[in-house]
Amino acid sequence: MTPSRSKQKLLVILAVGLILNLTLIFAVGWTFYQHINSLYNALKEKRRELAGLEEKERRLKDLEHTLGDLKSGIETIESTFFTSGSVVQFLQTLEAAAHRSDVQLTVESADVADPKASVKESSFVITVTGGFQQIYAFLGRVSQAPYHIYFSSLNIAASDGAHTQAHVALTVLSQ
Repeated sequence: MTPSRSKQKLLVILAVGLILNLTLIFAVGWTFYQHINSLYNALKEKRRELAGLEEKERRLKDLEHTLGDLKSGIETIESTFFTSGSVVQFLQTLEAAAHRSDVQLTVESADVADPKASVKESSFVITVTGGFQQIYAFLGRVSQAPYHIYFSSLNIAASDGAHTQAHVALTVLSQ
């Protein structure tokens, strides 16, 4: 072998080795690049999901705050509906109105709403005895009671010279 031939062979071996090393480095680099790129894309997607969840959380906090602001109003509306468990409380409201109006109150009948009915209404028939002005004041107080009440019927008649008697049918919206 001549020195130039051995130099050429050495150069070829070096060139092949360099090409193989560069190919290996490129293949490993490309594999790392693809792996890093997939992790980057997954991270980017998770950031979008996190931003969406944070927006939902912000909206929920706003709704919670709004609900807190409306809570007393909602409780007021719910308390205006008569429930079957609040018969005594309703009758106490009627008795308090009668006492403040200085009239005699007699409950003739009470019919609590059927829970299966589409429109739930409870009915009460009462008799109120007293002066006309006192009965009028009683009816005003009852109409201002914290329930959805309407007068189904109202009959007022003089029972004797000093007293007037009113027969009242009340209907109360129920839950």
